[in-house]
Amino acid sequence: MRRFIYIFSLSAFLVVLWVFILPLVAIAPAGQDSYGQYAGKQAFHTLYEAYGKDQCCIKVLLKNNNIYLMSSATGSPDSETMLPVSVISAGSTKLLVNKDNSLPGEYVPPGLTSISSKVVKLEYAGLKLCPGTLNALYTMIDAAKKDGIHGFIINSAYRSITAQQQIFDSNLSSFTKTSGTYEEAYASTRQLVALPGNSEHHTGLALDIFSINGRHRNDFEDSREQLWLKENLQNYGFIIRYPKDKTEQTNTVYEPWHIRNVGIPLSRYLHEQGLCLEEFYDRIFAGHVIEDSESIFLGIKDKQKVFASADIMQEVRLETVNTGNCLLTINNCKKSQ
Repeated sequence: MRRFIYIFSLSAFLVVLWVFILPLVAIAPAGQDSYGQYAGKQAFHTLYEAYGKDQCCIKVLLKNNNIYLMSSATGSPDSETMLPVSVISAGSTKLLVNKDNSLPGEYVPPGLTSISSKVVKLEYAGLKLCPGTLNALYTMIDAAKKDGIHGFIINSAYRSITAQQQIFDSNLSSFTKTSGTYEEAYASTRQLVALPGNSEHHTGLALDIFSINGRHRNDFEDSREQLWLKENLQNYGFIIRYPKDKTEQTNTVYEPWHIRNVGIPLSRYLHEQGLCLEEFYDRIFAGHVIEDSESIFLGIKDKQKVFASADIMQEVRLETVNTGNCLLTINNCKKSQ
């Protein structure tokens, strides 16, 4: 009899656990920094809340795997009244280009514009950048001059895939003469030069900048220009793309002269946190919501769509990172307390 009561009690407990407890555990939020568990849900789920202008609450919501952004002034969430946020593909400053993320062979960035030698010295004529990157460069160079730094010289900017192939072949030829095997020469070349299609120079967002007193790789570091750049470039939307302590993550040797426009506020966030682009995107596309003192960043994957209420649309940017992925930035807001 006791055995029967014990079995009956255990069975009843398992039924209660299965019917009532486990469903609650399954839908309990894991925190504001992960939203994969809500994918496919029909109702609105609040992923994140932040304060926008005039202390207005901005909510980041998820429904049917799509992201909805609204302010408290909008009232209750209504997917029918929110507007789609367009993806910025041409000229996106958030592109990730490395050995694992290549650009198509026909890729040419829009609006390439020649750098003026009247603003900054050029080692070669005809160097070009995308318009937004060019304007950011001019603003930075002007600020450096006001600080007494006049010796910047640009060695390389936009580079076509064909030109990259020529540079790669030239370096491979040189390493072949000094290496024991072709494989060794190829590996050495890959460490120094990106494969055609995998170079940031194809984007029109990157440039190699030196000092007129140290034009070569060996004598740029610790020059007045390099020290000023290291301290200030993030305030103009640029980052040192290949930092000294991130060679494992970037798979590229340290290049203090190679700077990349990622735009503000991302440039400031990466500088403050000591992150390279690869580390940042690893976190973003793991499902984390990342905030700094003035913005929120979210990764948008695959076929996800983003919608926003009209009153905050101007604070929202959705930019291409690589195939199928975008970075969503919500400006002028900070985390709710």
